[in-house]
Amino acid sequence: MRNVSVGKINTTFFSNPRRDRSRTLLFVLEDEGVPDRLRFAIERDLPMVTIEECDGLGTIANSYRDTIALVVISPSHVAEMEARASEILRFHPLARVAVMTNDSTIESHMAQQLQTSTVINGVLPMQMKLDVLTPILALLMRGGEYYPRLLVQPAPTSIPEVRPAPEPAKAGPNHLSFLTKREHQILALVARGLQNKSIASDLRLSEHTVKIHLHNIITKLGTHNRTEAAAVFRDSGGAAQARVTPMSAAN
Repeated sequence: MRNVSVGKINTTFFSNPRRDRSRTLLFVLEDEGVPDRLRFAIERDLPMVTIEECDGLGTIANSYRDTIALVVISPSHVAEMEARASEILRFHPLARVAVMTNDSTIESHMAQQLQTSTVINGVLPMQMKLDVLTPILALLMRGGEYYPRLLVQPAPTSIPEVRPAPEPAKAGPNHLSFLTKREHQILALVARGLQNKSIASDLRLSEHTVKIHLHNIITKLGTHNRTEAAAVFRDSGGAAQARVTPMSAAN
């Protein structure tokens, strides 16, 4: 076990009267250990944190007493951490565990293991900007959790097929069945080019009543105006079948 906390942090630790606020951030990483840029960012943004490193998980329980707030491990240590969790947490019940990865993506089997783990509380991608990474470390040390989107929502392996949206249904003959007899009468006269005043006179209706019927016709046919409604009527063959019946026979 080696303590790599620099003098600046230790001075802050011992000179601060609120000693119970100090926290130990323990890294158990492979190869080169904690990157210098990360260590400097932690010293700058989290001055109350003491940074330490060790080579393996086996010595954690016996080497520390109630000081570890967060243990950051490599993906290769996940299985061992699962096996040693009860031992470590017995000595450090408040310790959180996070996995630090240098990969831009996480393999599917590892992603599933991390998501189902009852020990791992977060995943830290080293590609993340340091001014984002240090607040996440602080969140984890306070009891929070963090999982990047690449873990909880893996990128699709193929581009999904994009289908064009179906075209809106065009008005057709079947729309005319929605019209009442009176509306058929009025639409037939509109298709012949008559204006509202003439239609009202032919059918012995008020001009206001004709306007109301026209509004209902346009709505039922899904058209925008009387011209489009008349076109639908003509295209459906309604002009050939139109019968202007006496008012008493119409709805």
